[in-house]
Amino acid sequence: GEDDVTDNYEITSSATSTLTIEQRKITVSPVGDNKTYDAEAYVYDSSISKVTSKNYTEGDLIEGHKIIIAVQFKQGEELKDPINAGKYTIGITKVTIMSGEDDVTANYSIDDSSTAELEIKQREIKVTPVGDSKTYDAEAYVYVKSSYEEIDLGIENTGLLTTKSHVLTIEVQFKQGEELVKAPINAGKYTIEITKV
Repeated sequence: GEDDVTDNYEITSSATSTLTIEQRKITVSPVGDNKTYDAEAYVYDSSISKVTSKNYTEGDLIEGHKIIIAVQFKQGEELKDPINAGKYTIGITKVTIMSGEDDVTANYSIDDSSTAELEIKQREIKVTPVGDSKTYDAEAYVYVKSSYEEIDLGIENTGLLTTKSHVLTIEVQFKQGEELVKAPINAGKYTIEITKV
């Protein structure tokens, strides 16, 4: 019924038991990416606002919790700053889970062992020798000109990365017909061919 009959019992309450709250299991994986060489180090976007689009998670992340990850880049077994063209392995070095300003990482069992690939593609430029003329002076012609045209116009920087102090140097050879001419001295027309960039 609704009557309190507790006083009719002699109660011993010394026994204890255990409550276990298991860690929540999740898997966090880096996401691969690519870009064209621009002389700038690649920056992995580990923004906590991009958990679903930048980091794939299996298992439920508690609503309101945010993931922050730190990554490293390797070529083979060597740590590398991802600047130059090539392929890099992205590996996670640290996962932090925040609830507001509180670090709640210890409440999660995190599998962060998977990796992804970053590819920095070579920057394509088209190099064309520039024609020239001069009046015969019994001196060998010295080629000092070049022009270049960037193929990938989707990049903000156009042409060679001169803003990064990159300098284009080319070596050329001269021909008359199919015959190589070591130094064009005599009057006539010569074909200029690039031999090295």
